[in-house]
Amino acid sequence: SFIGFDPKLHLRAKGNVVDVEGEQVDAKDPIRVLGRYLPKKQVEKEGFVGGAVGYFSYDYVRNVERIPSKNPDELGFPDFEFGVFEDCVIYDHRDKSVHYLSHFSDRSEQVLALSKEALEYGEYEAGAPKANMGREEYEKAGEAAKEKIVDGEIFQAVLSRRYSCPFRGSLLRFYNYLKQTD
Repeated sequence: SFIGFDPKLHLRAKGNVVDVEGEQVDAKDPIRVLGRYLPKKQVEKEGFVGGAVGYFSYDYVRNVERIPSKNPDELGFPDFEFGVFEDCVIYDHRDKSVHYLSHFSDRSEQVLALSKEALEYGEYEAGAPKANMGREEYEKAGEAAKEKIVDGEIFQAVLSRRYSCPFRGSLLRFYNYLKQTD
């Protein structure tokens, strides 16, 4: 596991607009804007060495390939979002060890002091989850996908049901609960 904190830079893209620390940059190819901000440091070490950490959304593929978009963007998540980190804490689950990685200023003493503070999770309350489609509709979508594969129209499909629930309180406590139940 990697714990990054206090990113040097935060980038977020939606469509052809990349937000770089609050500054809007119009970009025909948003990934090139991301590339301009990535660290260009040679590191002679194996494994994770820091840098840009984030995600590309599932729908980002539409920036790379011409794919029709029939689904509405109901949630408005960014197409990609990255933080550029100069240091992090690395927890090795295999040998149960913790390491600190830094490329610039050494904040290991601050990190060590924070690790000794009591963690306040807070309370949370979550309501019953609700799916965006029923089981029958989901199964019909699966059958339709199988038919399209047999017909040679597609070679794969990614089907999913999105669940949502009302939530109030500490996301950290809720995350910890989910982690323990998974």
